[in-house]
Amino acid sequence: MIMGQTKQIRVLGAGALCVLFAVGAIAQVTRPTAPPPTTAKKKRLIYTDGDYYRQEQTAQGTIRTLRGNVKIRSEETVLTTDLATYNEQTGVATSPGKLKVEDPDNTLIGNTGTAFYKTRDVKIRDAVTIVIKPRRKNQNAPESSSRRNFKDPVNITCTKLDYNWRTKIADMTGDLTFKQATKDLTRTVTADRAIYDGNTETLTLIDNVVYTTNRNERGKARKAIAVLKEGQEEFTVIKPHDTVIEIEDEEEGASPNPTPNPGTPGARPGNAPIPPATLPADPGTTPPAQPATTPPTTPQPATPSTNPAPALPGGTP
Repeated sequence: MIMGQTKQIRVLGAGALCVLFAVGAIAQVTRPTAPPPTTAKKKRLIYTDGDYYRQEQTAQGTIRTLRGNVKIRSEETVLTTDLATYNEQTGVATSPGKLKVEDPDNTLIGNTGTAFYKTRDVKIRDAVTIVIKPRRKNQNAPESSSRRNFKDPVNITCTKLDYNWRTKIADMTGDLTFKQATKDLTRTVTADRAIYDGNTETLTLIDNVVYTTNRNERGKARKAIAVLKEGQEEFTVIKPHDTVIEIEDEEEGASPNPTPNPGTPGARPGNAPIPPATLPADPGTTPPAQPATTPPTTPQPATPSTNPAPALPGGTP
């Protein structure tokens, strides 16, 4: 009896051991894995300054209102205005009045604008002016480089501008005019749209392009590309039409005074012929004889000769 009970206990012990192994296996399979490490987002500092500011909590977030000599700075980009609001949660600054946005390469001016500091975008509207500053990376640029001869930066005016100061791409539309001036050339171009790439310093003008210069040149095109990079400056017109170059006519009565061909006889400076009697003779040749001219004479009456006539051969005198 006791032995039977002992065997039963051993059997139960073996079953319990199997159950423990099974539970351990299940626990090992369902053990949760550790979450992957998260990458901390890069943070930037936004500095705001002004003569007066007020901070309030709204449903849209914490709003800071700044007045008078307002400056909002992020890295190398500075927004200057007289009145602005800044949302600390969204990172959006809005200026209802005239503002200026500057970075090392460009100055943007307009009547109203909004800056999105999380994406580094700015949208400026109405009476927009973009001043593209010449880059003087190479002080030893060739004298022929038009960038070296800039007397003014490149100016673009329009009514709508979208600019990203991280990618340095600007998209401009509305009453667009592009002006570039050097010591010798002033170029003015209008178009429906323009895209400026600050990385390559290239301005692409698109649709209804009309260009003029102070050299009496004008024309139209579907597209034009202006390269502003130092040492590589150029203006390329794509699909041009109605190109006109004006020239000035000589004044009426004026005659050109070209330099005569040295091999042409009878010519000298001033295009005045040399008198025939003074023409030099060519070496080895005899100058042609000039026809003799005698003055007209008055007929005189014949007079008898006093000398005897010569004797004819074989005859008599």
